[in-house]
Amino acid sequence: MRKDFEIFGKIDFVRLVKDQQGKSRGYAFITFRNERDAGYARDKADGRIIDNNRILVDRELGRTKKGWRPRRLGGGKGGQTRSSNSDWLVEDV
Repeated sequence: MRKDFEIFGKIDFVRLVKDQQGKSRGYAFITFRNERDAGYARDKADGRIIDNNRILVDRELGRTKKGWRPRRLGGGKGGQTRSSNSDWLVEDV
């Protein structure tokens, strides 16, 4: 993950989340040194393919934005979801 994201800026921290057997759970946390690089990575890396998987890049808002809800509860990227058969973002209605 570090190699795939360091092109966007200096990284302080990368944590790949794994299960108890050491297998990746399919997500990671990356902390950039400055906010500008993090925003650039969010804009440019979202939707890229890494290890044959399309990735979703978002920023952690649970502790920083009042009233924010996780994606699984209808929050996340502003009510937008990905269509599984397309590269387009589809807005929930």
